[in-house]
Amino acid sequence: MIWTEGYRLLRVKNGKPHTLFHAHHGSRELTQDKPLRAVERQVWNPGKKGKSPGFISGWHVLPTKKQCVEYLERFTRKDDIVVCRVMLAIPRYKPRSKVFLARYIKVDSLDWGTALQEYGHVRSTDPDR
Repeated sequence: MIWTEGYRLLRVKNGKPHTLFHAHHGSRELTQDKPLRAVERQVWNPGKKGKSPGFISGWHVLPTKKQCVEYLERFTRKDDIVVCRVMLAIPRYKPRSKVFLARYIKVDSLDWGTALQEYGHVRSTDPDR
């Protein structure tokens, strides 16, 4: 499998990554350092079912950190959300969107730790801070 990087909004719960909206195999908590296959199914944008062919669902991932940070600004409550670098495989574009729909993502524990620190969820070990 060929992996490339992307960015995704993840919720922080007990220091662990979670999806924002939908569960993955019954849980919103995401395992780190392991490829996670999307639950793929035919879906439609609101009001479009029966009017368009729809698309196959997948992990929503943005191609750049800047785009992900801009998307985060749409949320009113964001104190428990971070922008995290993820690795993705088998991406495809979502129709009329900047978003990738990836068949697989992987949340690397080092990238997760970086996101936690960047958004103030982990204290620095530096005594001068």
